[in-house]
Amino acid sequence: MEDRNKNGDLIEFIQKATKLGKYNSNTGGGILNAVKAAEKGLSNDEPKDMDYLLSHMEELFYRQKDINLSPQSLAVYFARIKKAVSDYKKYGSDAKAIYSWSPKPRTKKVTSTNSSQKSEDTFDNEEKPGGQNSANNNESVIKEVGGIKLNVVTWRLRPGLLVKIELPEDLTKPDVERMKKLLDLEIESFE
Repeated sequence: MEDRNKNGDLIEFIQKATKLGKYNSNTGGGILNAVKAAEKGLSNDEPKDMDYLLSHMEELFYRQKDINLSPQSLAVYFARIKKAVSDYKKYGSDAKAIYSWSPKPRTKKVTSTNSSQKSEDTFDNEEKPGGQNSANNNESVIKEVGGIKLNVVTWRLRPGLLVKIELPEDLTKPDVERMKKLLDLEIESFE
């Protein structure tokens, strides 16, 4: 049986899904660019398969010196790669499955902010119950790095700008004071 877990299979799937209209051309192009950008970080001795790509995404981008992406852009790239691999596992392993795939349409959601109207693009499957996105709720996600539990907290700093910060679960007041001093130093460097 042929191994269908290679990055080349993923790229072919994305191209086919775009051609068949399962992804619109902008979405398909963005997903394809994200996968190809991650692949550039692979060394010759690393496996060229999707599982490895998923488990080493951050490292693959960070080891590339010529890529200069903001944390927000990296998060978008990571989400695109995860979506592509997920879609591939559902619809790419069987040649007929892609034809029965009916992707959820992208919708525009109008939300009200201080008496002004703003339009926000969302994917139906990324919404939280009650129509709230996790970035608006300041929800935290707990992960463990090197034996230390971290809360990954996301805030909307201003329109169009999300900020993610990893805080240790045992955060102390001196830790917060030190972070404040570091942020003050950042502000001074721009003045």
